[in-house]
Amino acid sequence: MGEIFRKPTPSIQLSWTGERLTSGALGEVEIEHFHRYLLARELTRGLDVIDVASGEGYGSSLIAQSAKSVLGVELSEDAASHAQREYGNMNLRFEVGDARALPAADASMDVVVSFETLEHFFEHEQFFLEA
Repeated sequence: MGEIFRKPTPSIQLSWTGERLTSGALGEVEIEHFHRYLLARELTRGLDVIDVASGEGYGSSLIAQSAKSVLGVELSEDAASHAQREYGNMNLRFEVGDARALPAADASMDVVVSFETLEHFFEHEQFFLEA
């Protein structure tokens, strides 16, 4: 990788509910999430990306630093609104959506990124077909 990147930090952190990681998490769990998104960032460079279950949005923001565009999809209206307000920009937007019925036209994205998603629903095959 060998490049400098901005660590996305919201002006207001999303409240911790135990359901999703927020930017307030520190230590090993923070490092694990950065590692995932930095790898995804390298693999999605210059591409159109959909980040399913984008949560607070900081990971999508990391990817958007090198991707052509990123659409973060989050089931929670509160999280999607927070992410759009805190991280949205010209090549990064967030929408409310379900992993089993993504809010993007078929074949409109180059890459699907989705971390820690499958444990939240049973219809895995439906998600894979949608992706």
